[in-house]
Amino acid sequence: MKRSMTLLMIALAVCPMAQGQDKVVKERQRRAQQVNAFYNQAYQAYLDGDIAEAKLALKNVFKLNPNHAQSYALKLKLERGGNDIAAQNRKRALTKVIIPRIDFNNLELSLALEQLNALIMKETNNKFTPNFVIHDKSKTLKDKKVTLDVRNFPASEAIRFLTELTNSSVTYEQYSITFRPRGGATEAPAAKADEKKSGFDE
Repeated sequence: MKRSMTLLMIALAVCPMAQGQDKVVKERQRRAQQVNAFYNQAYQAYLDGDIAEAKLALKNVFKLNPNHAQSYALKLKLERGGNDIAAQNRKRALTKVIIPRIDFNNLELSLALEQLNALIMKETNNKFTPNFVIHDKSKTLKDKKVTLDVRNFPASEAIRFLTELTNSSVTYEQYSITFRPRGGATEAPAAKADEKKSGFDE
């Protein structure tokens, strides 16, 4: 009888301890899940070129786990080349934006870029704003005429075609995409016949 009572008392004493340990384990698991969620959010923002969002998500990670190795490595990447990373990610993102129809008929470059900006925003549900800028001291690039009629065309390729049609270069930056004259030339080259038969035309 005494032995049974002793075992019962031990069991009653151990039970709260086990429950407490179980709560600790569950809390650690919950925090680990939160850390992973914030890290994944930060990494996706990094891939999308959204540096501000990536930094905010990492800040939440470090509140929960200051020693999270993957987040620390990502933080170093952002610190060493945040602007360049954002620019490259913006460029890469545009390769995935497929525009159903582009129809520029002898349109000035400035107007073509306005329309392309609107088309990209429409296809991305306003999640991506190209913010095209023309940087040209001579003020002639914006007036160059372009003709482009394509279907199901990547936005990145549309930008490349516009640079060829206007003999310009393009620079992807963190918050903008800038067109500049290439080599000071003033005449826009004619569109090549094989480009118009690239398989995207109607």
